[in-house]
Parts: sequence; C-alpha cells; structure tokens
Amino acid sequence: MFSCRWVCFQQYLKWFAQNYPAELHIIQLDNGRLHTWSKLEIPENVILLFKPPYSPRVNPIEKLCKKIKKQLKWELFENLDSLRNLISQVLQ
Repeated sequence: MFSCRWVCFQQYLKWFAQNYPAELHIIQLDNGRLHTWSKLEIPENVILLFKPPYSPRVNPIEKLCKKIKKQLKWELFENLDSLRNLISQVLQ
C-alpha cells in the first residue's frame, strides 16, 4: 500500500541527510508501519534505532510529558495563555 505519509517520511529523511551531511545521525523511532516500510531508503549518514514495543521508559519525551501532566492534573484553565504560561514554568 502506497501512502502519502511514507512519501513525506522518505522526503524528510532525504532532506535531513542532505542538510547535515558531515555528521552521522541516530534517529530513535517506534516500530510503526511508516518507520519500518520495506521500501524506505535510509541515507548513509542516518541510522534508524527502533525502540522495543511498549517501552515508554526509553522514550525521552515520555519523561517530559509525565512532568507536564503532573502539574496540569486537576487544573482548569481560563484560556490558552494560562495553559501556555504553566507549561513554560514547568519546562524551565
């Protein structure tokens, strides 16, 4: 099955590799179909590192999300700016 998402991911990998050619890059991914497509062409300066299934502990963003969610628990914000301000405080 051909997918626009696959094409976009392929184009991104190509763009990324061309814009940072002098370095070797390791990109951490989940095992989603998009990332494991058999026809995906991986640039020479890119290594795809796949996380084990169901492993939020090895996903750095999960730690940040947990911290933010802890602060937001039971909060009702009057507007979007109030939410943004609290998130900014948590991230500092």
